[in-house]
Amino acid sequence: MPKMYRQGDVLLLQVTRIPRSAKKSESNVVLKGEVTGHAHCIMGGEIFVFNATDTMYVRAREDTTLVHDEHAPIKLEPGKYQVIRQREFDPEHPDYNVWVED
Repeated sequence: MPKMYRQGDVLLLQVTRIPRSAKKSESNVVLKGEVTGHAHCIMGGEIFVFNATDTMYVRAREDTTLVHDEHAPIKLEPGKYQVIRQREFDPEHPDYNVWVED
């Protein structure tokens, strides 16, 4: 079973590899909040973006932590993770029957 970490809207799912063509990001921001503007950030690791699908990945090292102003920090085990944005189901939303993964 792959490791998983959840912090608010962010789910990190352990993967075996990061696509070779994924580019290293200069930013440490995984996801910026739409309402508060607070960001989920990776400290001590690296973020990669696979442009073909806009999928984000994190490479965690020994000292990697996922931080956010409104959540407790999460220390990640070393490894590779796919970033999945979780969304709350809202049947009142006009696109409720369309599920889009960022």
